[in-house]
Amino acid sequence: MTQKHILVVEDEAFIAMHIQQVLEAEGHLVNVKQNTVSKAKNYLAANEVDLVIIDIHLNSDETGIDLAKYLKTHTLVPYMFLTSYSDQETLQEISKIDPAAFLVKPFKPEDLVSSVFLILKKHQKESDDTIPYQLKQVIEYIDENIEQRINIKTLAQLTRWEVTHFSRLFKKHFHYTPHQYILNVKIERAKKQLIDSCDSLQDLAQDLGFGAYSNFYNAFKKMTNSTPEKFRLNHQKLK
Repeated sequence: MTQKHILVVEDEAFIAMHIQQVLEAEGHLVNVKQNTVSKAKNYLAANEVDLVIIDIHLNSDETGIDLAKYLKTHTLVPYMFLTSYSDQETLQEISKIDPAAFLVKPFKPEDLVSSVFLILKKHQKESDDTIPYQLKQVIEYIDENIEQRINIKTLAQLTRWEVTHFSRLFKKHFHYTPHQYILNVKIERAKKQLIDSCDSLQDLAQDLGFGAYSNFYNAFKKMTNSTPEKFRLNHQKLK
């Protein structure tokens, strides 16, 4: 398995370092410095993480369960618990948020390694096999509103993910940034209208949400290596 980026949210430095040593020996990149929920959220917003290992009771107002709820709602990053708490009340609360795994301290290194391996393998397969439902909703929204000026923040809100996480996942699945994808769809729509309609180029630019004709002209030429006028002339001759 290739190197994965693992975030450990653990406020006991000795345990955090032990987890780091075990997983780095397996070839992973492990960060153990984000030992509160707020620090972890900030780190997740700025970095691509493959797995989060969470302690439940942290030295802050928010618990590991709060972080897990955030991950479940705002990201697709898998998470597991590694904690010394295994009472019935804790287990009942954890079962509601469906972690990928649950290990009790003190843990055996081999149990940690095997749990991490299986989580990462399962998540990789799911990522390769399917496009998340949230992103399918975004594509549908773009197609239905391509005539408008589409804001990336609006698209992220449809998924309930942070903008950076949304943009990262979008590019991972579609190989374009959201802005590039929107522009591609607009230009493809423009090509069809240039061939099939007699609308003025200025009206066409307005209808596709480019605003000024110069914006449309520059984008079209950059992506097709042709001006809108030449494209229309060349293709209407073929009709």
